[in-house]
Amino acid sequence: MFVRNGGLDRLLAEHPFAVLDEKGTDIRTVQEMPEAFLLSDHQNFTEAEEALTKDAPRYSVGPVCLHADHTITGDLKRDRPEEERMALNEQVEKILAYGECCDHCLGRFFGKRSHGLTNDERGRGLRIARALELNIPYEKPAGTCWICGNFFDAVPEWAQKVAKALEGYEYATFLVGCRVRPLLPRTKEMVWSDLRPHRPGAVQVRR
Repeated sequence: MFVRNGGLDRLLAEHPFAVLDEKGTDIRTVQEMPEAFLLSDHQNFTEAEEALTKDAPRYSVGPVCLHADHTITGDLKRDRPEEERMALNEQVEKILAYGECCDHCLGRFFGKRSHGLTNDERGRGLRIARALELNIPYEKPAGTCWICGNFFDAVPEWAQKVAKALEGYEYATFLVGCRVRPLLPRTKEMVWSDLRPHRPGAVQVRR
């Protein structure tokens, strides 16, 4: 590994690159894979960068936006919608096989799927879709969630405490922070590592 001064223009002059773009050519139709890809992260390419890469070939791994790590680690020929729905139910089945899981935590595994849904609604929808797919009775989660320990059940109670504590203050917005037990993020990472579900990943790959 080495570090040097330079820029995108210098890099493009030295190496052939393709741009990873959901609007590009379906990568499954490409006969020869590019040696390297250019992609952005949480920000789009700037106008200057777009100008520099305008002549580079653009390839797509599908119409659904992905996290960069999901794309790089093996989904360059990912399945399309019909197969995607089947894979989604399989992922839900595997996650639930770990133990009792609340709707909130189940929904968080697919937090970037669709829009306008809370994690609870998303998790409940996934559970209903699983019941329909397997033709089994729908059952609400019962018992203690092995991931959060029913941590999120207490959110309304804490919201009321916050509202009470802020009485008498004028504010337009406020920021709330919290500390959670270390096991909570570790359990999520364990499932992500084992199953690689669609991690709050369905966002556009940006710079």
